[in-house]
Amino acid sequence: MPDEVLVPILPDGAVGFAEWLSESRGRKVTIAVPVRGPRKKLLDMAAENAHHAFEEKRRAVDDLEARLVEVQERLRLPVLPRRIECCDISHLGGEDTVGSIVSLLNGKPDRKRYRSFTVKTATGGDDYAAMYEVLARRFKRARESETDEWELPDLFVVDGGRGQLNVALSAARDLGVHDLPIVGLAKERESVTGDKVVDRVYLPGQKNGVPLRTSSSALFFLARARDEAHRFANHLRKRQGKKARFKSELDAIPGIGPKTKAALFRHLGTLEGIKTASDEALLAVPGVTQRQVKALRDALAAPSVRPTDA
Repeated sequence: MPDEVLVPILPDGAVGFAEWLSESRGRKVTIAVPVRGPRKKLLDMAAENAHHAFEEKRRAVDDLEARLVEVQERLRLPVLPRRIECCDISHLGGEDTVGSIVSLLNGKPDRKRYRSFTVKTATGGDDYAAMYEVLARRFKRARESETDEWELPDLFVVDGGRGQLNVALSAARDLGVHDLPIVGLAKERESVTGDKVVDRVYLPGQKNGVPLRTSSSALFFLARARDEAHRFANHLRKRQGKKARFKSELDAIPGIGPKTKAALFRHLGTLEGIKTASDEALLAVPGVTQRQVKALRDALAAPSVRPTDA
């Protein structure tokens, strides 16, 4: 707490505020308006810093507006795309398929609107079927929800080219979503001019994609949404795979809960180690009871193993 607080004008209740500061500090604190000398120069410096900070923030807002306007114009959108959602599918060799939908609000992640989907119908790494399922479920929620939690965005982006865009358009049409602007964003290796990486935006009813160079302000938002959806989908898929790998025959055994299962694996290593462990070894696992040992024996069809049986 300082000895003195310098301000350009005294606020309302300055006396009471100074008393509160003094009580908090345990010694007197003064609130003053300097008119000359070093203290005035210090106040002028603070004012200049505040002015620069304000101008920087205003420029950032203006830059944001300019970028959003460019996106709107380049993609011929009916409204400024303040909220953008992007969908991505992730799987590992056709297994653990998940879908992610992320949301950007004014160019920044709006994590309260992130959505994750475990794909239930698509198998064998069919990205198109997986994307249709995820988008159909998302659009159905938008149609049926009575709150704004599932409200549709100003622009929906799918990670991919014309094929993925057609899938998204089909899902929207089948679910009765007709006014949502949807585009596909695909990354290509090389353009005809020799550029190493060119992103193309595919629009409904337009044969060729719109090339967006890396310097494009429009690309900034679309690429950020696509990259965030990709990151989130991979995170979900890895978490899904970890859960699946942790499943075992123990899950169906009455009386063996998650904590007991974790303790068994932690102390005995594998399912085979649990099956072949002696009753004494099982009971030595913290939390395991005689009743649970019997349940394990009955379910795993392994006879009781005692040290003398070795």
